[in-house]
Amino acid sequence: EPQVSVQGTTAVMDINARLAKTIFENNRDHEFYVEESFPLNWMYPHLRPFGIIMKLEREPIDDFTEATFKKDRRFWGEYSKRLVGDWITEETSVSEICDWAERTYKKHDLKGFTGSAQFIRDNDAQKGFSKLRSAIAGLYSWRYLTTRNQKLKKRYAKEAVFAYKQAFAFGPINPETVYKFINMLTYVGRHSDAIRLATTYYRLDPANQMSLIYLKQALQNSEVRFHSAGDYEQAIKTVEQLHGIDPKGNHLIRRDFYKRQQNNDAFLLQAFSNQPSNSTNFIQAIYIHGRHKNTNAVIRSIDTFARFAGDDPKKLTLIKNSYGLIGRWKDKEEIDQRLTEIEPDRYETWFDLAQTRIQLGKTNQAVGDLRSALQKH
Repeated sequence: EPQVSVQGTTAVMDINARLAKTIFENNRDHEFYVEESFPLNWMYPHLRPFGIIMKLEREPIDDFTEATFKKDRRFWGEYSKRLVGDWITEETSVSEICDWAERTYKKHDLKGFTGSAQFIRDNDAQKGFSKLRSAIAGLYSWRYLTTRNQKLKKRYAKEAVFAYKQAFAFGPINPETVYKFINMLTYVGRHSDAIRLATTYYRLDPANQMSLIYLKQALQNSEVRFHSAGDYEQAIKTVEQLHGIDPKGNHLIRRDFYKRQQNNDAFLLQAFSNQPSNSTNFIQAIYIHGRHKNTNAVIRSIDTFARFAGDDPKKLTLIKNSYGLIGRWKDKEEIDQRLTEIEPDRYETWFDLAQTRIQLGKTNQAVGDLRSALQKH
């Protein structure tokens, strides 16, 4: 007779998720605990750390308290002491953990090692405890990505990174831990740490195709960031690293593109240096320095251009907008005020002055400026 066939991990786990939720909802007088095999999204709002596993609370949890974080750290601190030594702290860098992992797991140098020598020789135990700790780190990551509380967002990120540090120390060849840790480091903008982590994983298990994929992913994430910021020098270095591990890719084509962009930026900055009174040259210089987040260079460019501005409303507008880009509201207020004197009948100048004074907390003056703007409109 006809039979239903379901194929693929995602489809199978979707069925498992529905079954687990049905069992959970129909057994309200029972407590539920989870040892995560595959993340089930509906569970995340209900989960809290509970030793080596997690407890599935009956009602969704608004946010974790500091007591939850401390209890979890204390528990895993004791486990860490038994397995690899309790040496990982808040200040322990990703680079230090990677150095330790290469020394301990690759070189088998146990000098100063205070954990279990038996654990270091047991790949299955390493992967098991790494998986358990990274599951809790994944819970913190989920809360980091979903909470609206900005203070707690930082706290969840801090706790996730710490838990992943321990998980990586427990089992640095666990691909799931490495993958999730790389993603978390990328979320919080720590791209160099993500690359360091992926490099260590590759060194520990170079025959594993996943190690090469993760390293390429970390480098590509970093390349995108450098390109977006207009930091072509670092983008060039990154694609050259990619070419070193993947010579068949099109990395050198992108390198040549970044070099052209780098040369173009240099050309435009030189144009401003040659003709500092030219408005187009000034705009391009501000854009380039702004992309690099070089505030001092932006200010220097403004000071240079301001010598040629006089009472020209168009040039003064470019200057005040540049101040706005870097949050120099007091300096912007002076230019806005000056423009209301040069063009007193333009409502836009009064409106801009009002907006700037709101940024400075000068609410009463801003209200007066808005009245002037309405009268001129």
